[in-house]
Amino acid sequence: RNIGFENIYAKEDYEREHKRGSAWSKAHEANYFGLVDKPFIDPMMRWVDNSRNSSLNDMNITENAKTDEPEPFFLSYLSAVTHHPYNSPPKTAPWKKKDFVKDNEINKSLNGVAYTDEFLKELLVQFEKRNLMKSTLFFVMMGDHGLNFHNRGENALDTFNAYKEECFDVGVSFHTEHEVVVKQLAQVRDSGIIQSGPGARLTYYPQFWNS
Repeated sequence: RNIGFENIYAKEDYEREHKRGSAWSKAHEANYFGLVDKPFIDPMMRWVDNSRNSSLNDMNITENAKTDEPEPFFLSYLSAVTHHPYNSPPKTAPWKKKDFVKDNEINKSLNGVAYTDEFLKELLVQFEKRNLMKSTLFFVMMGDHGLNFHNRGENALDTFNAYKEECFDVGVSFHTEHEVVVKQLAQVRDSGIIQSGPGARLTYYPQFWNS
C-alpha cells in the first residue's frame, strides 16, 4: 500500500479465505517467498471481474459518460516459484518434474521456469475468456535480478555477494494484442531507442499506469 496499491492479496489472505491449514500450505510452498502460483489465478481474475463490474456500475449512474468502456485497471503479481533457492515446483503444484539438463541444480531452476510458463498461459486464457486481450494495453513480465548458471566455475546458484554482470542483467518482456500498442511497440523496437540501464519496479509502475 505504501506504493499506491489499493488492494493487496497475499499468502495469508488465500489461506484465510480458503481455510487452508499448515499442512496444505507446507505442501504447496514454493519457497520462503510464498506459495506456488496457480492457486492465485482465481483470486486475481475475481479482482479483475469485480473491478470491471464496479466501473460499469459507476458508468450507469454517471451522467454524460464520456466513454462506453469501463475504467482501466492495473494489476501486479509477484511470482514465487522461480525465486531462490530455485527448486522444482512441488508435486502438489501440480507438477511432474522434467529432465531438461544433466546439471541437477540448473534442472530444478528450469522446472520452475517451465511451471511459470504454464501459469502465464493459464492466466492469459482467463483474459481471453473475458474478451480482454485486445482491450488490455500490455502484459509486462520482468524479473528482479539475473543469475549465474554455473558459467563462471561457481557451484552455487546464488546472487548473495555475487557481483557478476549476469546477476544484474534482467530481461523485460511485453505481450499485447491491442492493435494500437502493437504498432507503437514495433515503432519503438525499430527506432532503436530502447536502451539497457538500471531500473526498478517502483520506477516502472508509474510509467505503465500513465500509459
